[in-house]
Formats: sequence, structure tokens, C-alpha cells
Amino acid sequence: MQKLIEGYTRHSYSGIIEVASSITPLAAAAVDVGEFINCSQFSRLHGTVFADQGGTLNIHFSGDGVNIDYTRTISVGASDKVNSAWDQLVIAPYVKFEYINGSTIQGAYRFYAFGRSMS
Repeated sequence: MQKLIEGYTRHSYSGIIEVASSITPLAAAAVDVGEFINCSQFSRLHGTVFADQGGTLNIHFSGDGVNIDYTRTISVGASDKVNSAWDQLVIAPYVKFEYINGSTIQGAYRFYAFGRSMS
């Protein structure tokens, strides 16, 4: 999972900033996990995840950027383009995204996360 805040390329439009993305297909049962990102400047996080094999997206929040205090888990169906969008209220200063692939190697995987600024 590529962390885009703090020195990485960012796409910004209408108060929305890309905060993380990943497009490399995963091996069977592989995990794609990023680092904690300071999301205190955002009121909401939202994005999309698409995979041609089923998996699980975990959105981890932390008060200190080290320990996970809350996790939202989203099941991702194989090639599901209808239910692949998600929206999450920011509930702590730090967030980390984790995608766990199912038991079959992926041919396609796309994950994007955006933050909506508070202003």
C-alpha cells in the first residue's frame, strides 16, 4: 500500500486529497498493508477497492499512530463493482489500510483512498 501524504505525489481537487493507493495484484492469502497516516486534517475518508478475487479491507484507526484502537472491516466480493466504494468518518488522528486477499491469486487489484478536508 503506497502512502501518499508527506512527500508522495498527491491528486487534489475540490478539497479531496488522495492519501493511499495500490494496484499490484496479490498472491493467494497475501496482505497489502500500509503505514499509519496522519488524517487529522480530514473529516471523512472514502475510496474504492476492486479485486477479481474476494478479500477483506480493514480500515484501522489509532490515537497515537502505533496501536490500533478501532477497525472497520469491509468484505470485498470478487469483481464486485457495485459494492466496492466505501465511506468512513474520521474517528482518530491516524489511519492505516490493510487488504487481505482470499485463497486465490489475483489478476486485478485496485485500491484508492481519499481524504475530504475539513475546510
